Amino acid sequence: MNGMIRAHVASLAPNNPSPIGWRHNVLAYVGGWQLLLLFYFFLNGPVSANNQQNNGWIAPIPTDTSANEIPLDWDALLQSAEAAEASSDDLQALYLYHQLLLLRPHNAFIWNRHGLAAMRLQDYSTAVRSLSEAVRDYPINGSYYESLAWALLARGDYSGASERSRTAILMYQRENTFSLYPFFIRFIAEQAQDQSEQAALSLRYAKRNLRDRAWPLPLLEYLSEQLSPNQLLASVSNLREETEAHLIIGLREYFIGDSEQGRKHLKWAAGAGDPKASGQAVAHAFRPNGLNQQVGGVF
Repeated sequence: MNGMIRAHVASLAPNNPSPIGWRHNVLAYVGGWQLLLLFYFFLNGPVSANNQQNNGWIAPIPTDTSANEIPLDWDALLQSAEAAEASSDDLQALYLYHQLLLLRPHNAFIWNRHGLAAMRLQDYSTAVRSLSEAVRDYPINGSYYESLAWALLARGDYSGASERSRTAILMYQRENTFSLYPFFIRFIAEQAQDQSEQAALSLRYAKRNLRDRAWPLPLLEYLSEQLSPNQLLASVSNLREETEAHLIIGLREYFIGDSEQGRKHLKWAAGAGDPKASGQAVAHAFRPNGLNQQVGGVF
């Protein structure tokens, strides 16, 4: 294309051009090409609407979404994405967060929300990729690493889940905050790898660093065998806590107890649990199905 432009520009020069006429012809021609290119990208965009890619992921377009309904500016897109997420329309939220990433591909907050939406849609590979982008763009964030650890656990990458939960603990410390959940993830991931001594150390470390006795402390007491499953379930006060309780009971029983009992608790968390809780998304990864007996990483 560049060769064609140079040849045509050369043809614009007369045998004895005047300086003014020559410059005018060239500038007019090059300016025309620039306008044509700009017009092409205005019509087509850098990626077509039906094949929008970012890091190898193709954004699904919800069937009930038309081009006229998608806002074009950042603030409107973000508001629409958060509204879709709040109403549990995760496919729409995933699509809108993807549009935001096309505008700002290094926004850690949007990568995190995109990954969490993918988790709720049980697309654990996309969740891991998106949440990995979030921690790459904003590494000092314990919550982002915690979300990534959950996604890795759901995908069956127990070594990765253990490592990222450890990083989450360190990042929470750097932020002068605290969360027990990375300790739970690490305990389960280490038990899944037959590292029972390391798992016990994780629980002891969690107890030494306790800051209050609110939820999810009963989960820690259950994992430490201070509470029975029934006692843990009796301590919950809302659906989210009940979902987390069934998830933790299910994972512990599956890996180091009665696997059939574990499946029952995981099935409850996946089917009757809070759809906005991370626990339900993780439980879905371990639910049996008719094709391969297990969707997630256990089999």
